[in-house]
Amino acid sequence: MISVLPIALSITALIFSVYVFFNSRVRDRRDVLMKMSEMFISDDLEKGRYLLFNKVTDKASVDHLDDQEYHNINRALSAFNLLGLYVKNGYISEKEAIETWGWSVYRSWVAAQPFLEHREQGHGYRPWPYFDLLAEKTRETLSRSGNPPEYKVVHRSPRNKSN
Repeated sequence: MISVLPIALSITALIFSVYVFFNSRVRDRRDVLMKMSEMFISDDLEKGRYLLFNKVTDKASVDHLDDQEYHNINRALSAFNLLGLYVKNGYISEKEAIETWGWSVYRSWVAAQPFLEHREQGHGYRPWPYFDLLAEKTRETLSRSGNPPEYKVVHRSPRNKSN
């Protein structure tokens, strides 16, 4: 009877350790997604996406971007690539990433094609492979859900400043 107690305590400790491990993994993945979301709604990444949708229409338009605009778009696309890498490596749940940022990922990926081609032509390789992978997974997921992604360019109307 005395030897059963240490075995029971060891099994209980093992079960508790496994529970703590999985629970902390879920929390860590959620925290990483929250940090990524905070990053995506930051002013500079929002500006990069705004410029992507409003200034990049073809490869020639990329040449007309000033250095700051180019940098802002580049940073926004790099962030999507990082999100794709985190999904690929399991740091973030694919399902949650697509539910949270899927439409933005896909729309940005479609809008970014001229920018990506410009970078590929200038640097000799296709940049941001994880962005491509995430956009494809997003397209498949949204299509399976009966909500196939479509890309429409919608420009904001300038505000009338004379009130």
